[in-house]
Amino acid sequence: MTNTEKVLWASIIVAIVCLPGCAPLEPGPGPGPSPKPGTPAAPTQTACRLNYAVPTGWVIVNYKAGCLNPPPGDITVYNEVVIEQFSVLPIGSVLSICFGQSWNGHAAPPGWTVSGPNNDPTVCPRESDDPTEGPTAIHIKRLS
Repeated sequence: MTNTEKVLWASIIVAIVCLPGCAPLEPGPGPGPSPKPGTPAAPTQTACRLNYAVPTGWVIVNYKAGCLNPPPGDITVYNEVVIEQFSVLPIGSVLSICFGQSWNGHAAPPGWTVSGPNNDPTVCPRESDDPTEGPTAIHIKRLS
């Protein structure tokens, strides 16, 4: 299966899972400035956050308010997820991702390493009633 076919199937699955509670997937604004000058922009998409399954080759890069029809029980404010296709980025790329994602127990996808915290509170913001402290995002760097 080609990468294009994988992305197409992932988009179809996400659309089925989100309907009717989510707005349709559409290109998003991305996570903001890249932590490393010269890192190319990768495709982004947005979807409602509750029960969202991130497609293979993509990563959560931000949370924001904006899900038009959130399903019952969804996150109250930051109910939309912004994902970015990290699998297309070249070696040496640095990306800011939301903290707490896991790839077989690792904080970064295979071929990537954690290069430090992202202390910007506007990236992957917490709900106001979340008492957790510390960074909400980390920087990862592609090694292979």
